[in-house]
Amino acid sequence: MHTMLLMDIIIVLLGIYLISIALRMKQTKKIDNFIVDAQVMAHCRNEKAFAEFLYPKMLIFAVVLVITGGIRMLADTIVNIGYWAYVVAIIALFAFLWFFKELSDAKSKFC
Repeated sequence: MHTMLLMDIIIVLLGIYLISIALRMKQTKKIDNFIVDAQVMAHCRNEKAFAEFLYPKMLIFAVVLVITGGIRMLADTIVNIGYWAYVVAIIALFAFLWFFKELSDAKSKFC
Protein backbone atom coordinates (compact mmCIF):
# COMPACT_ATOMS: atom_id res chain seq x y z
CA MET A 1 0.00 0.00 0.00
CA HIS A 2 2.83 2.42 0.77
CA THR A 3 4.39 1.69 -2.62
CA MET A 4 1.19 2.66 -4.41
CA LEU A 5 0.94 5.85 -2.36
CA LEU A 6 4.51 6.71 -3.33
CA MET A 7 3.68 6.13 -7.01
CA ASP A 8 0.59 8.34 -6.70
CA ILE A 9 2.68 11.13 -5.16
CA ILE A 10 5.20 10.82 -8.01
CA ILE A 11 2.37 11.00 -10.56
CA VAL A 12 0.97 14.17 -8.96
CA LEU A 13 4.44 15.77 -8.83
CA LEU A 14 5.07 14.82 -12.46
CA GLY A 15 1.75 16.41 -13.42
CA ILE A 16 2.64 19.62 -11.59
CA TYR A 17 6.07 19.66 -13.26
CA LEU A 18 4.49 19.14 -16.69
CA ILE A 19 2.05 21.99 -16.05
CA SER A 20 5.00 24.29 -15.31
CA ILE A 21 6.80 23.11 -18.45
CA ALA A 22 3.65 23.64 -20.53
CA LEU A 23 3.17 27.17 -19.21
CA ARG A 24 6.82 27.99 -19.86
CA MET A 25 6.52 26.46 -23.33
CA LYS A 26 3.53 28.72 -24.05
CA GLN A 27 5.53 31.80 -23.08
CA THR A 28 8.84 30.95 -24.76
CA LYS A 29 7.47 28.99 -27.76
CA LYS A 30 10.26 26.46 -27.17
CA ILE A 31 9.99 22.76 -26.40
CA ASP A 32 11.69 21.68 -23.17
CA ASN A 33 14.37 18.97 -23.42
CA PHE A 34 12.39 16.96 -20.86
CA ILE A 35 9.68 16.50 -23.51
CA VAL A 36 11.69 16.17 -26.72
CA ASP A 37 15.39 15.43 -26.95
CA ALA A 38 17.66 18.28 -28.09
CA GLN A 39 18.97 16.18 -30.98
CA VAL A 40 15.44 15.79 -32.33
CA MET A 41 14.72 19.49 -31.82
CA ALA A 42 17.86 20.37 -33.81
CA HIS A 43 16.10 18.94 -36.87
CA CYS A 44 12.78 20.62 -36.13
CA ARG A 45 11.53 22.84 -38.96
CA ASN A 46 9.18 25.02 -36.91
CA GLU A 47 9.69 24.90 -33.14
CA LYS A 48 7.24 27.72 -32.50
CA ALA A 49 4.39 25.92 -34.29
CA PHE A 50 5.40 22.67 -32.57
CA ALA A 51 5.17 24.36 -29.14
CA GLU A 52 1.82 25.97 -29.96
CA PHE A 53 0.45 22.64 -31.19
CA LEU A 54 1.71 20.68 -28.20
CA TYR A 55 0.87 23.17 -25.41
CA PRO A 56 -2.87 22.44 -24.95
CA LYS A 57 -2.37 18.70 -25.24
CA MET A 58 0.41 18.71 -22.68
CA LEU A 59 -1.64 20.85 -20.32
CA ILE A 60 -4.59 18.44 -20.56
CA PHE A 61 -2.31 15.46 -19.95
CA ALA A 62 -0.67 17.14 -16.95
CA VAL A 63 -4.00 18.11 -15.37
CA VAL A 64 -5.29 14.55 -15.84
CA LEU A 65 -2.17 13.25 -14.07
CA VAL A 66 -2.66 15.63 -11.14
CA ILE A 67 -6.35 14.76 -10.79
CA THR A 68 -5.98 11.00 -11.18
CA GLY A 69 -2.93 10.89 -8.93
CA GLY A 70 -4.77 12.94 -6.33
CA ILE A 71 -7.80 10.68 -6.44
CA ARG A 72 -5.59 7.62 -6.10
CA MET A 73 -3.76 9.22 -3.15
CA LEU A 74 -7.10 9.78 -1.42
CA ALA A 75 -8.14 6.22 -2.25
CA ASP A 76 -4.91 4.87 -0.74
CA THR A 77 -5.15 6.89 2.47
CA ILE A 78 -8.64 8.17 3.33
CA VAL A 79 -11.50 6.88 1.20
CA ASN A 80 -12.02 3.38 -0.13
CA ILE A 81 -13.39 3.83 -3.65
CA GLY A 82 -13.25 0.14 -4.54
CA TYR A 83 -13.00 -0.71 -8.22
CA TRP A 84 -13.17 3.00 -9.13
CA ALA A 85 -9.47 3.17 -8.23
CA TYR A 86 -8.84 0.93 -11.24
CA VAL A 87 -11.04 3.12 -13.43
CA VAL A 88 -9.00 6.16 -12.42
CA ALA A 89 -5.76 4.30 -13.19
CA ILE A 90 -7.11 3.33 -16.62
CA ILE A 91 -8.04 6.96 -17.32
CA ALA A 92 -4.45 7.97 -16.51
CA LEU A 93 -3.15 5.20 -18.79
CA PHE A 94 -5.36 6.35 -21.67
CA ALA A 95 -4.23 9.96 -21.12
CA PHE A 96 -0.62 8.76 -21.27
CA LEU A 97 -1.19 6.83 -24.50
CA TRP A 98 -3.11 9.74 -26.07
CA PHE A 99 -0.45 12.31 -25.18
CA PHE A 100 2.43 10.26 -26.53
CA LYS A 101 0.51 9.55 -29.74
CA GLU A 102 -0.05 13.31 -30.11
CA LEU A 103 3.62 13.94 -29.36
CA SER A 104 4.68 11.39 -31.97
CA ASP A 105 2.32 12.94 -34.53
CA ALA A 106 3.69 16.41 -33.73
CA LYS A 107 7.28 15.21 -34.18
CA SER A 108 6.35 13.80 -37.57
CA LYS A 109 4.57 16.99 -38.56
CA PHE A 110 7.05 19.61 -37.33
CA CYS A 111 10.43 17.86 -37.21
